[in-house]
Amino acid sequence: MHYKNYILIFTAAVAALAVLITNISTILAAARSFLKWLRPASPILLNLQTIGESSNMEKERTLMDVTISYNGIDQLVFDRIEIRHWPGLALTTSTGALVSQAEYSFNFSYDSHLKYPLDPPLVLNPISASLLRFKVEFRPHGTFPSSGGMTYTKLFYKTEKGRIGVIPMVRIDAEAYKDYPDVLAALLRKGCYEFPIFESPSQNKTEIFKINRNGSIKGKEIGNISNT
Repeated sequence: MHYKNYILIFTAAVAALAVLITNISTILAAARSFLKWLRPASPILLNLQTIGESSNMEKERTLMDVTISYNGIDQLVFDRIEIRHWPGLALTTSTGALVSQAEYSFNFSYDSHLKYPLDPPLVLNPISASLLRFKVEFRPHGTFPSSGGMTYTKLFYKTEKGRIGVIPMVRIDAEAYKDYPDVLAALLRKGCYEFPIFESPSQNKTEIFKINRNGSIKGKEIGNISNT
């Protein structure tokens, strides 16, 4: 008889422990969701590969294979891209546009700041996927009376909460810094990257973006849709 009582007590204890573990798991999941709501995760430029042998965006088309990672809870819509070219100091000959083979293709011209919509926009829904991959091509158009200039691009997105964010499209890895390994090591130690502000007349005025230890650069929110 006592043996049966022990079994009943043990069974009840196990059931109570299972309920407690379930409740703790539920509470932890709710806490994680609440923390994400308070501080939403930012999309990360996980991988940026230049396709082909192009090393000079002023003279040749540049085709990029882009992968973005995201572990937040909001759906993101990537709907705009900006291209900024700052002239170099050395005189050179002109270049022209090239035929596009990319999923997205955009022209840029000498000393320009251009804004293009992504048509169609790219939707990243964390319920169904955590990665977004696409290709984009940038083509020099018109004459470039100087060489040694720099071209930068950045990608804009919108959140479900009506916020606007931006990700610089810049490659930070051993291949991109193969001639400057010390610079790469310093960047990774510092954990941030200074990206030029496109509205500035020179490249000297910058804003800060965080980077992971592997060189992946994080996007950041910059304001509300109604304020931009």
